[in-house]
Amino acid sequence: MTDKTMKLQLTDSTTPCSGGLNSPRRKRMSRYIVTRKEIWNQGVQIEADSKEEAIRKVEQGEGDVIETLFEYNTVMDPDNWNIEEWHEETDG
Repeated sequence: MTDKTMKLQLTDSTTPCSGGLNSPRRKRMSRYIVTRKEIWNQGVQIEADSKEEAIRKVEQGEGDVIETLFEYNTVMDPDNWNIEEWHEETDG
């Protein structure tokens, strides 16, 4: 049995059998939008007299972004994420 087959069997065995997700017997679950905060590294080329001045200048938006030095770092702890209820827009 391959990993793919095992995943399919697990998914099939956890699917509700009677009535589906919108069954009148099943309470409708709330919907949410979770904004997961991530940290990315981005290189910026800057001319400055010191490391401290270089940081200040980049903080102020100066410098040239180096597109090839843009990389994923990590996901912040869930305590820093945002969550809001998702309200489906209705027509009319």
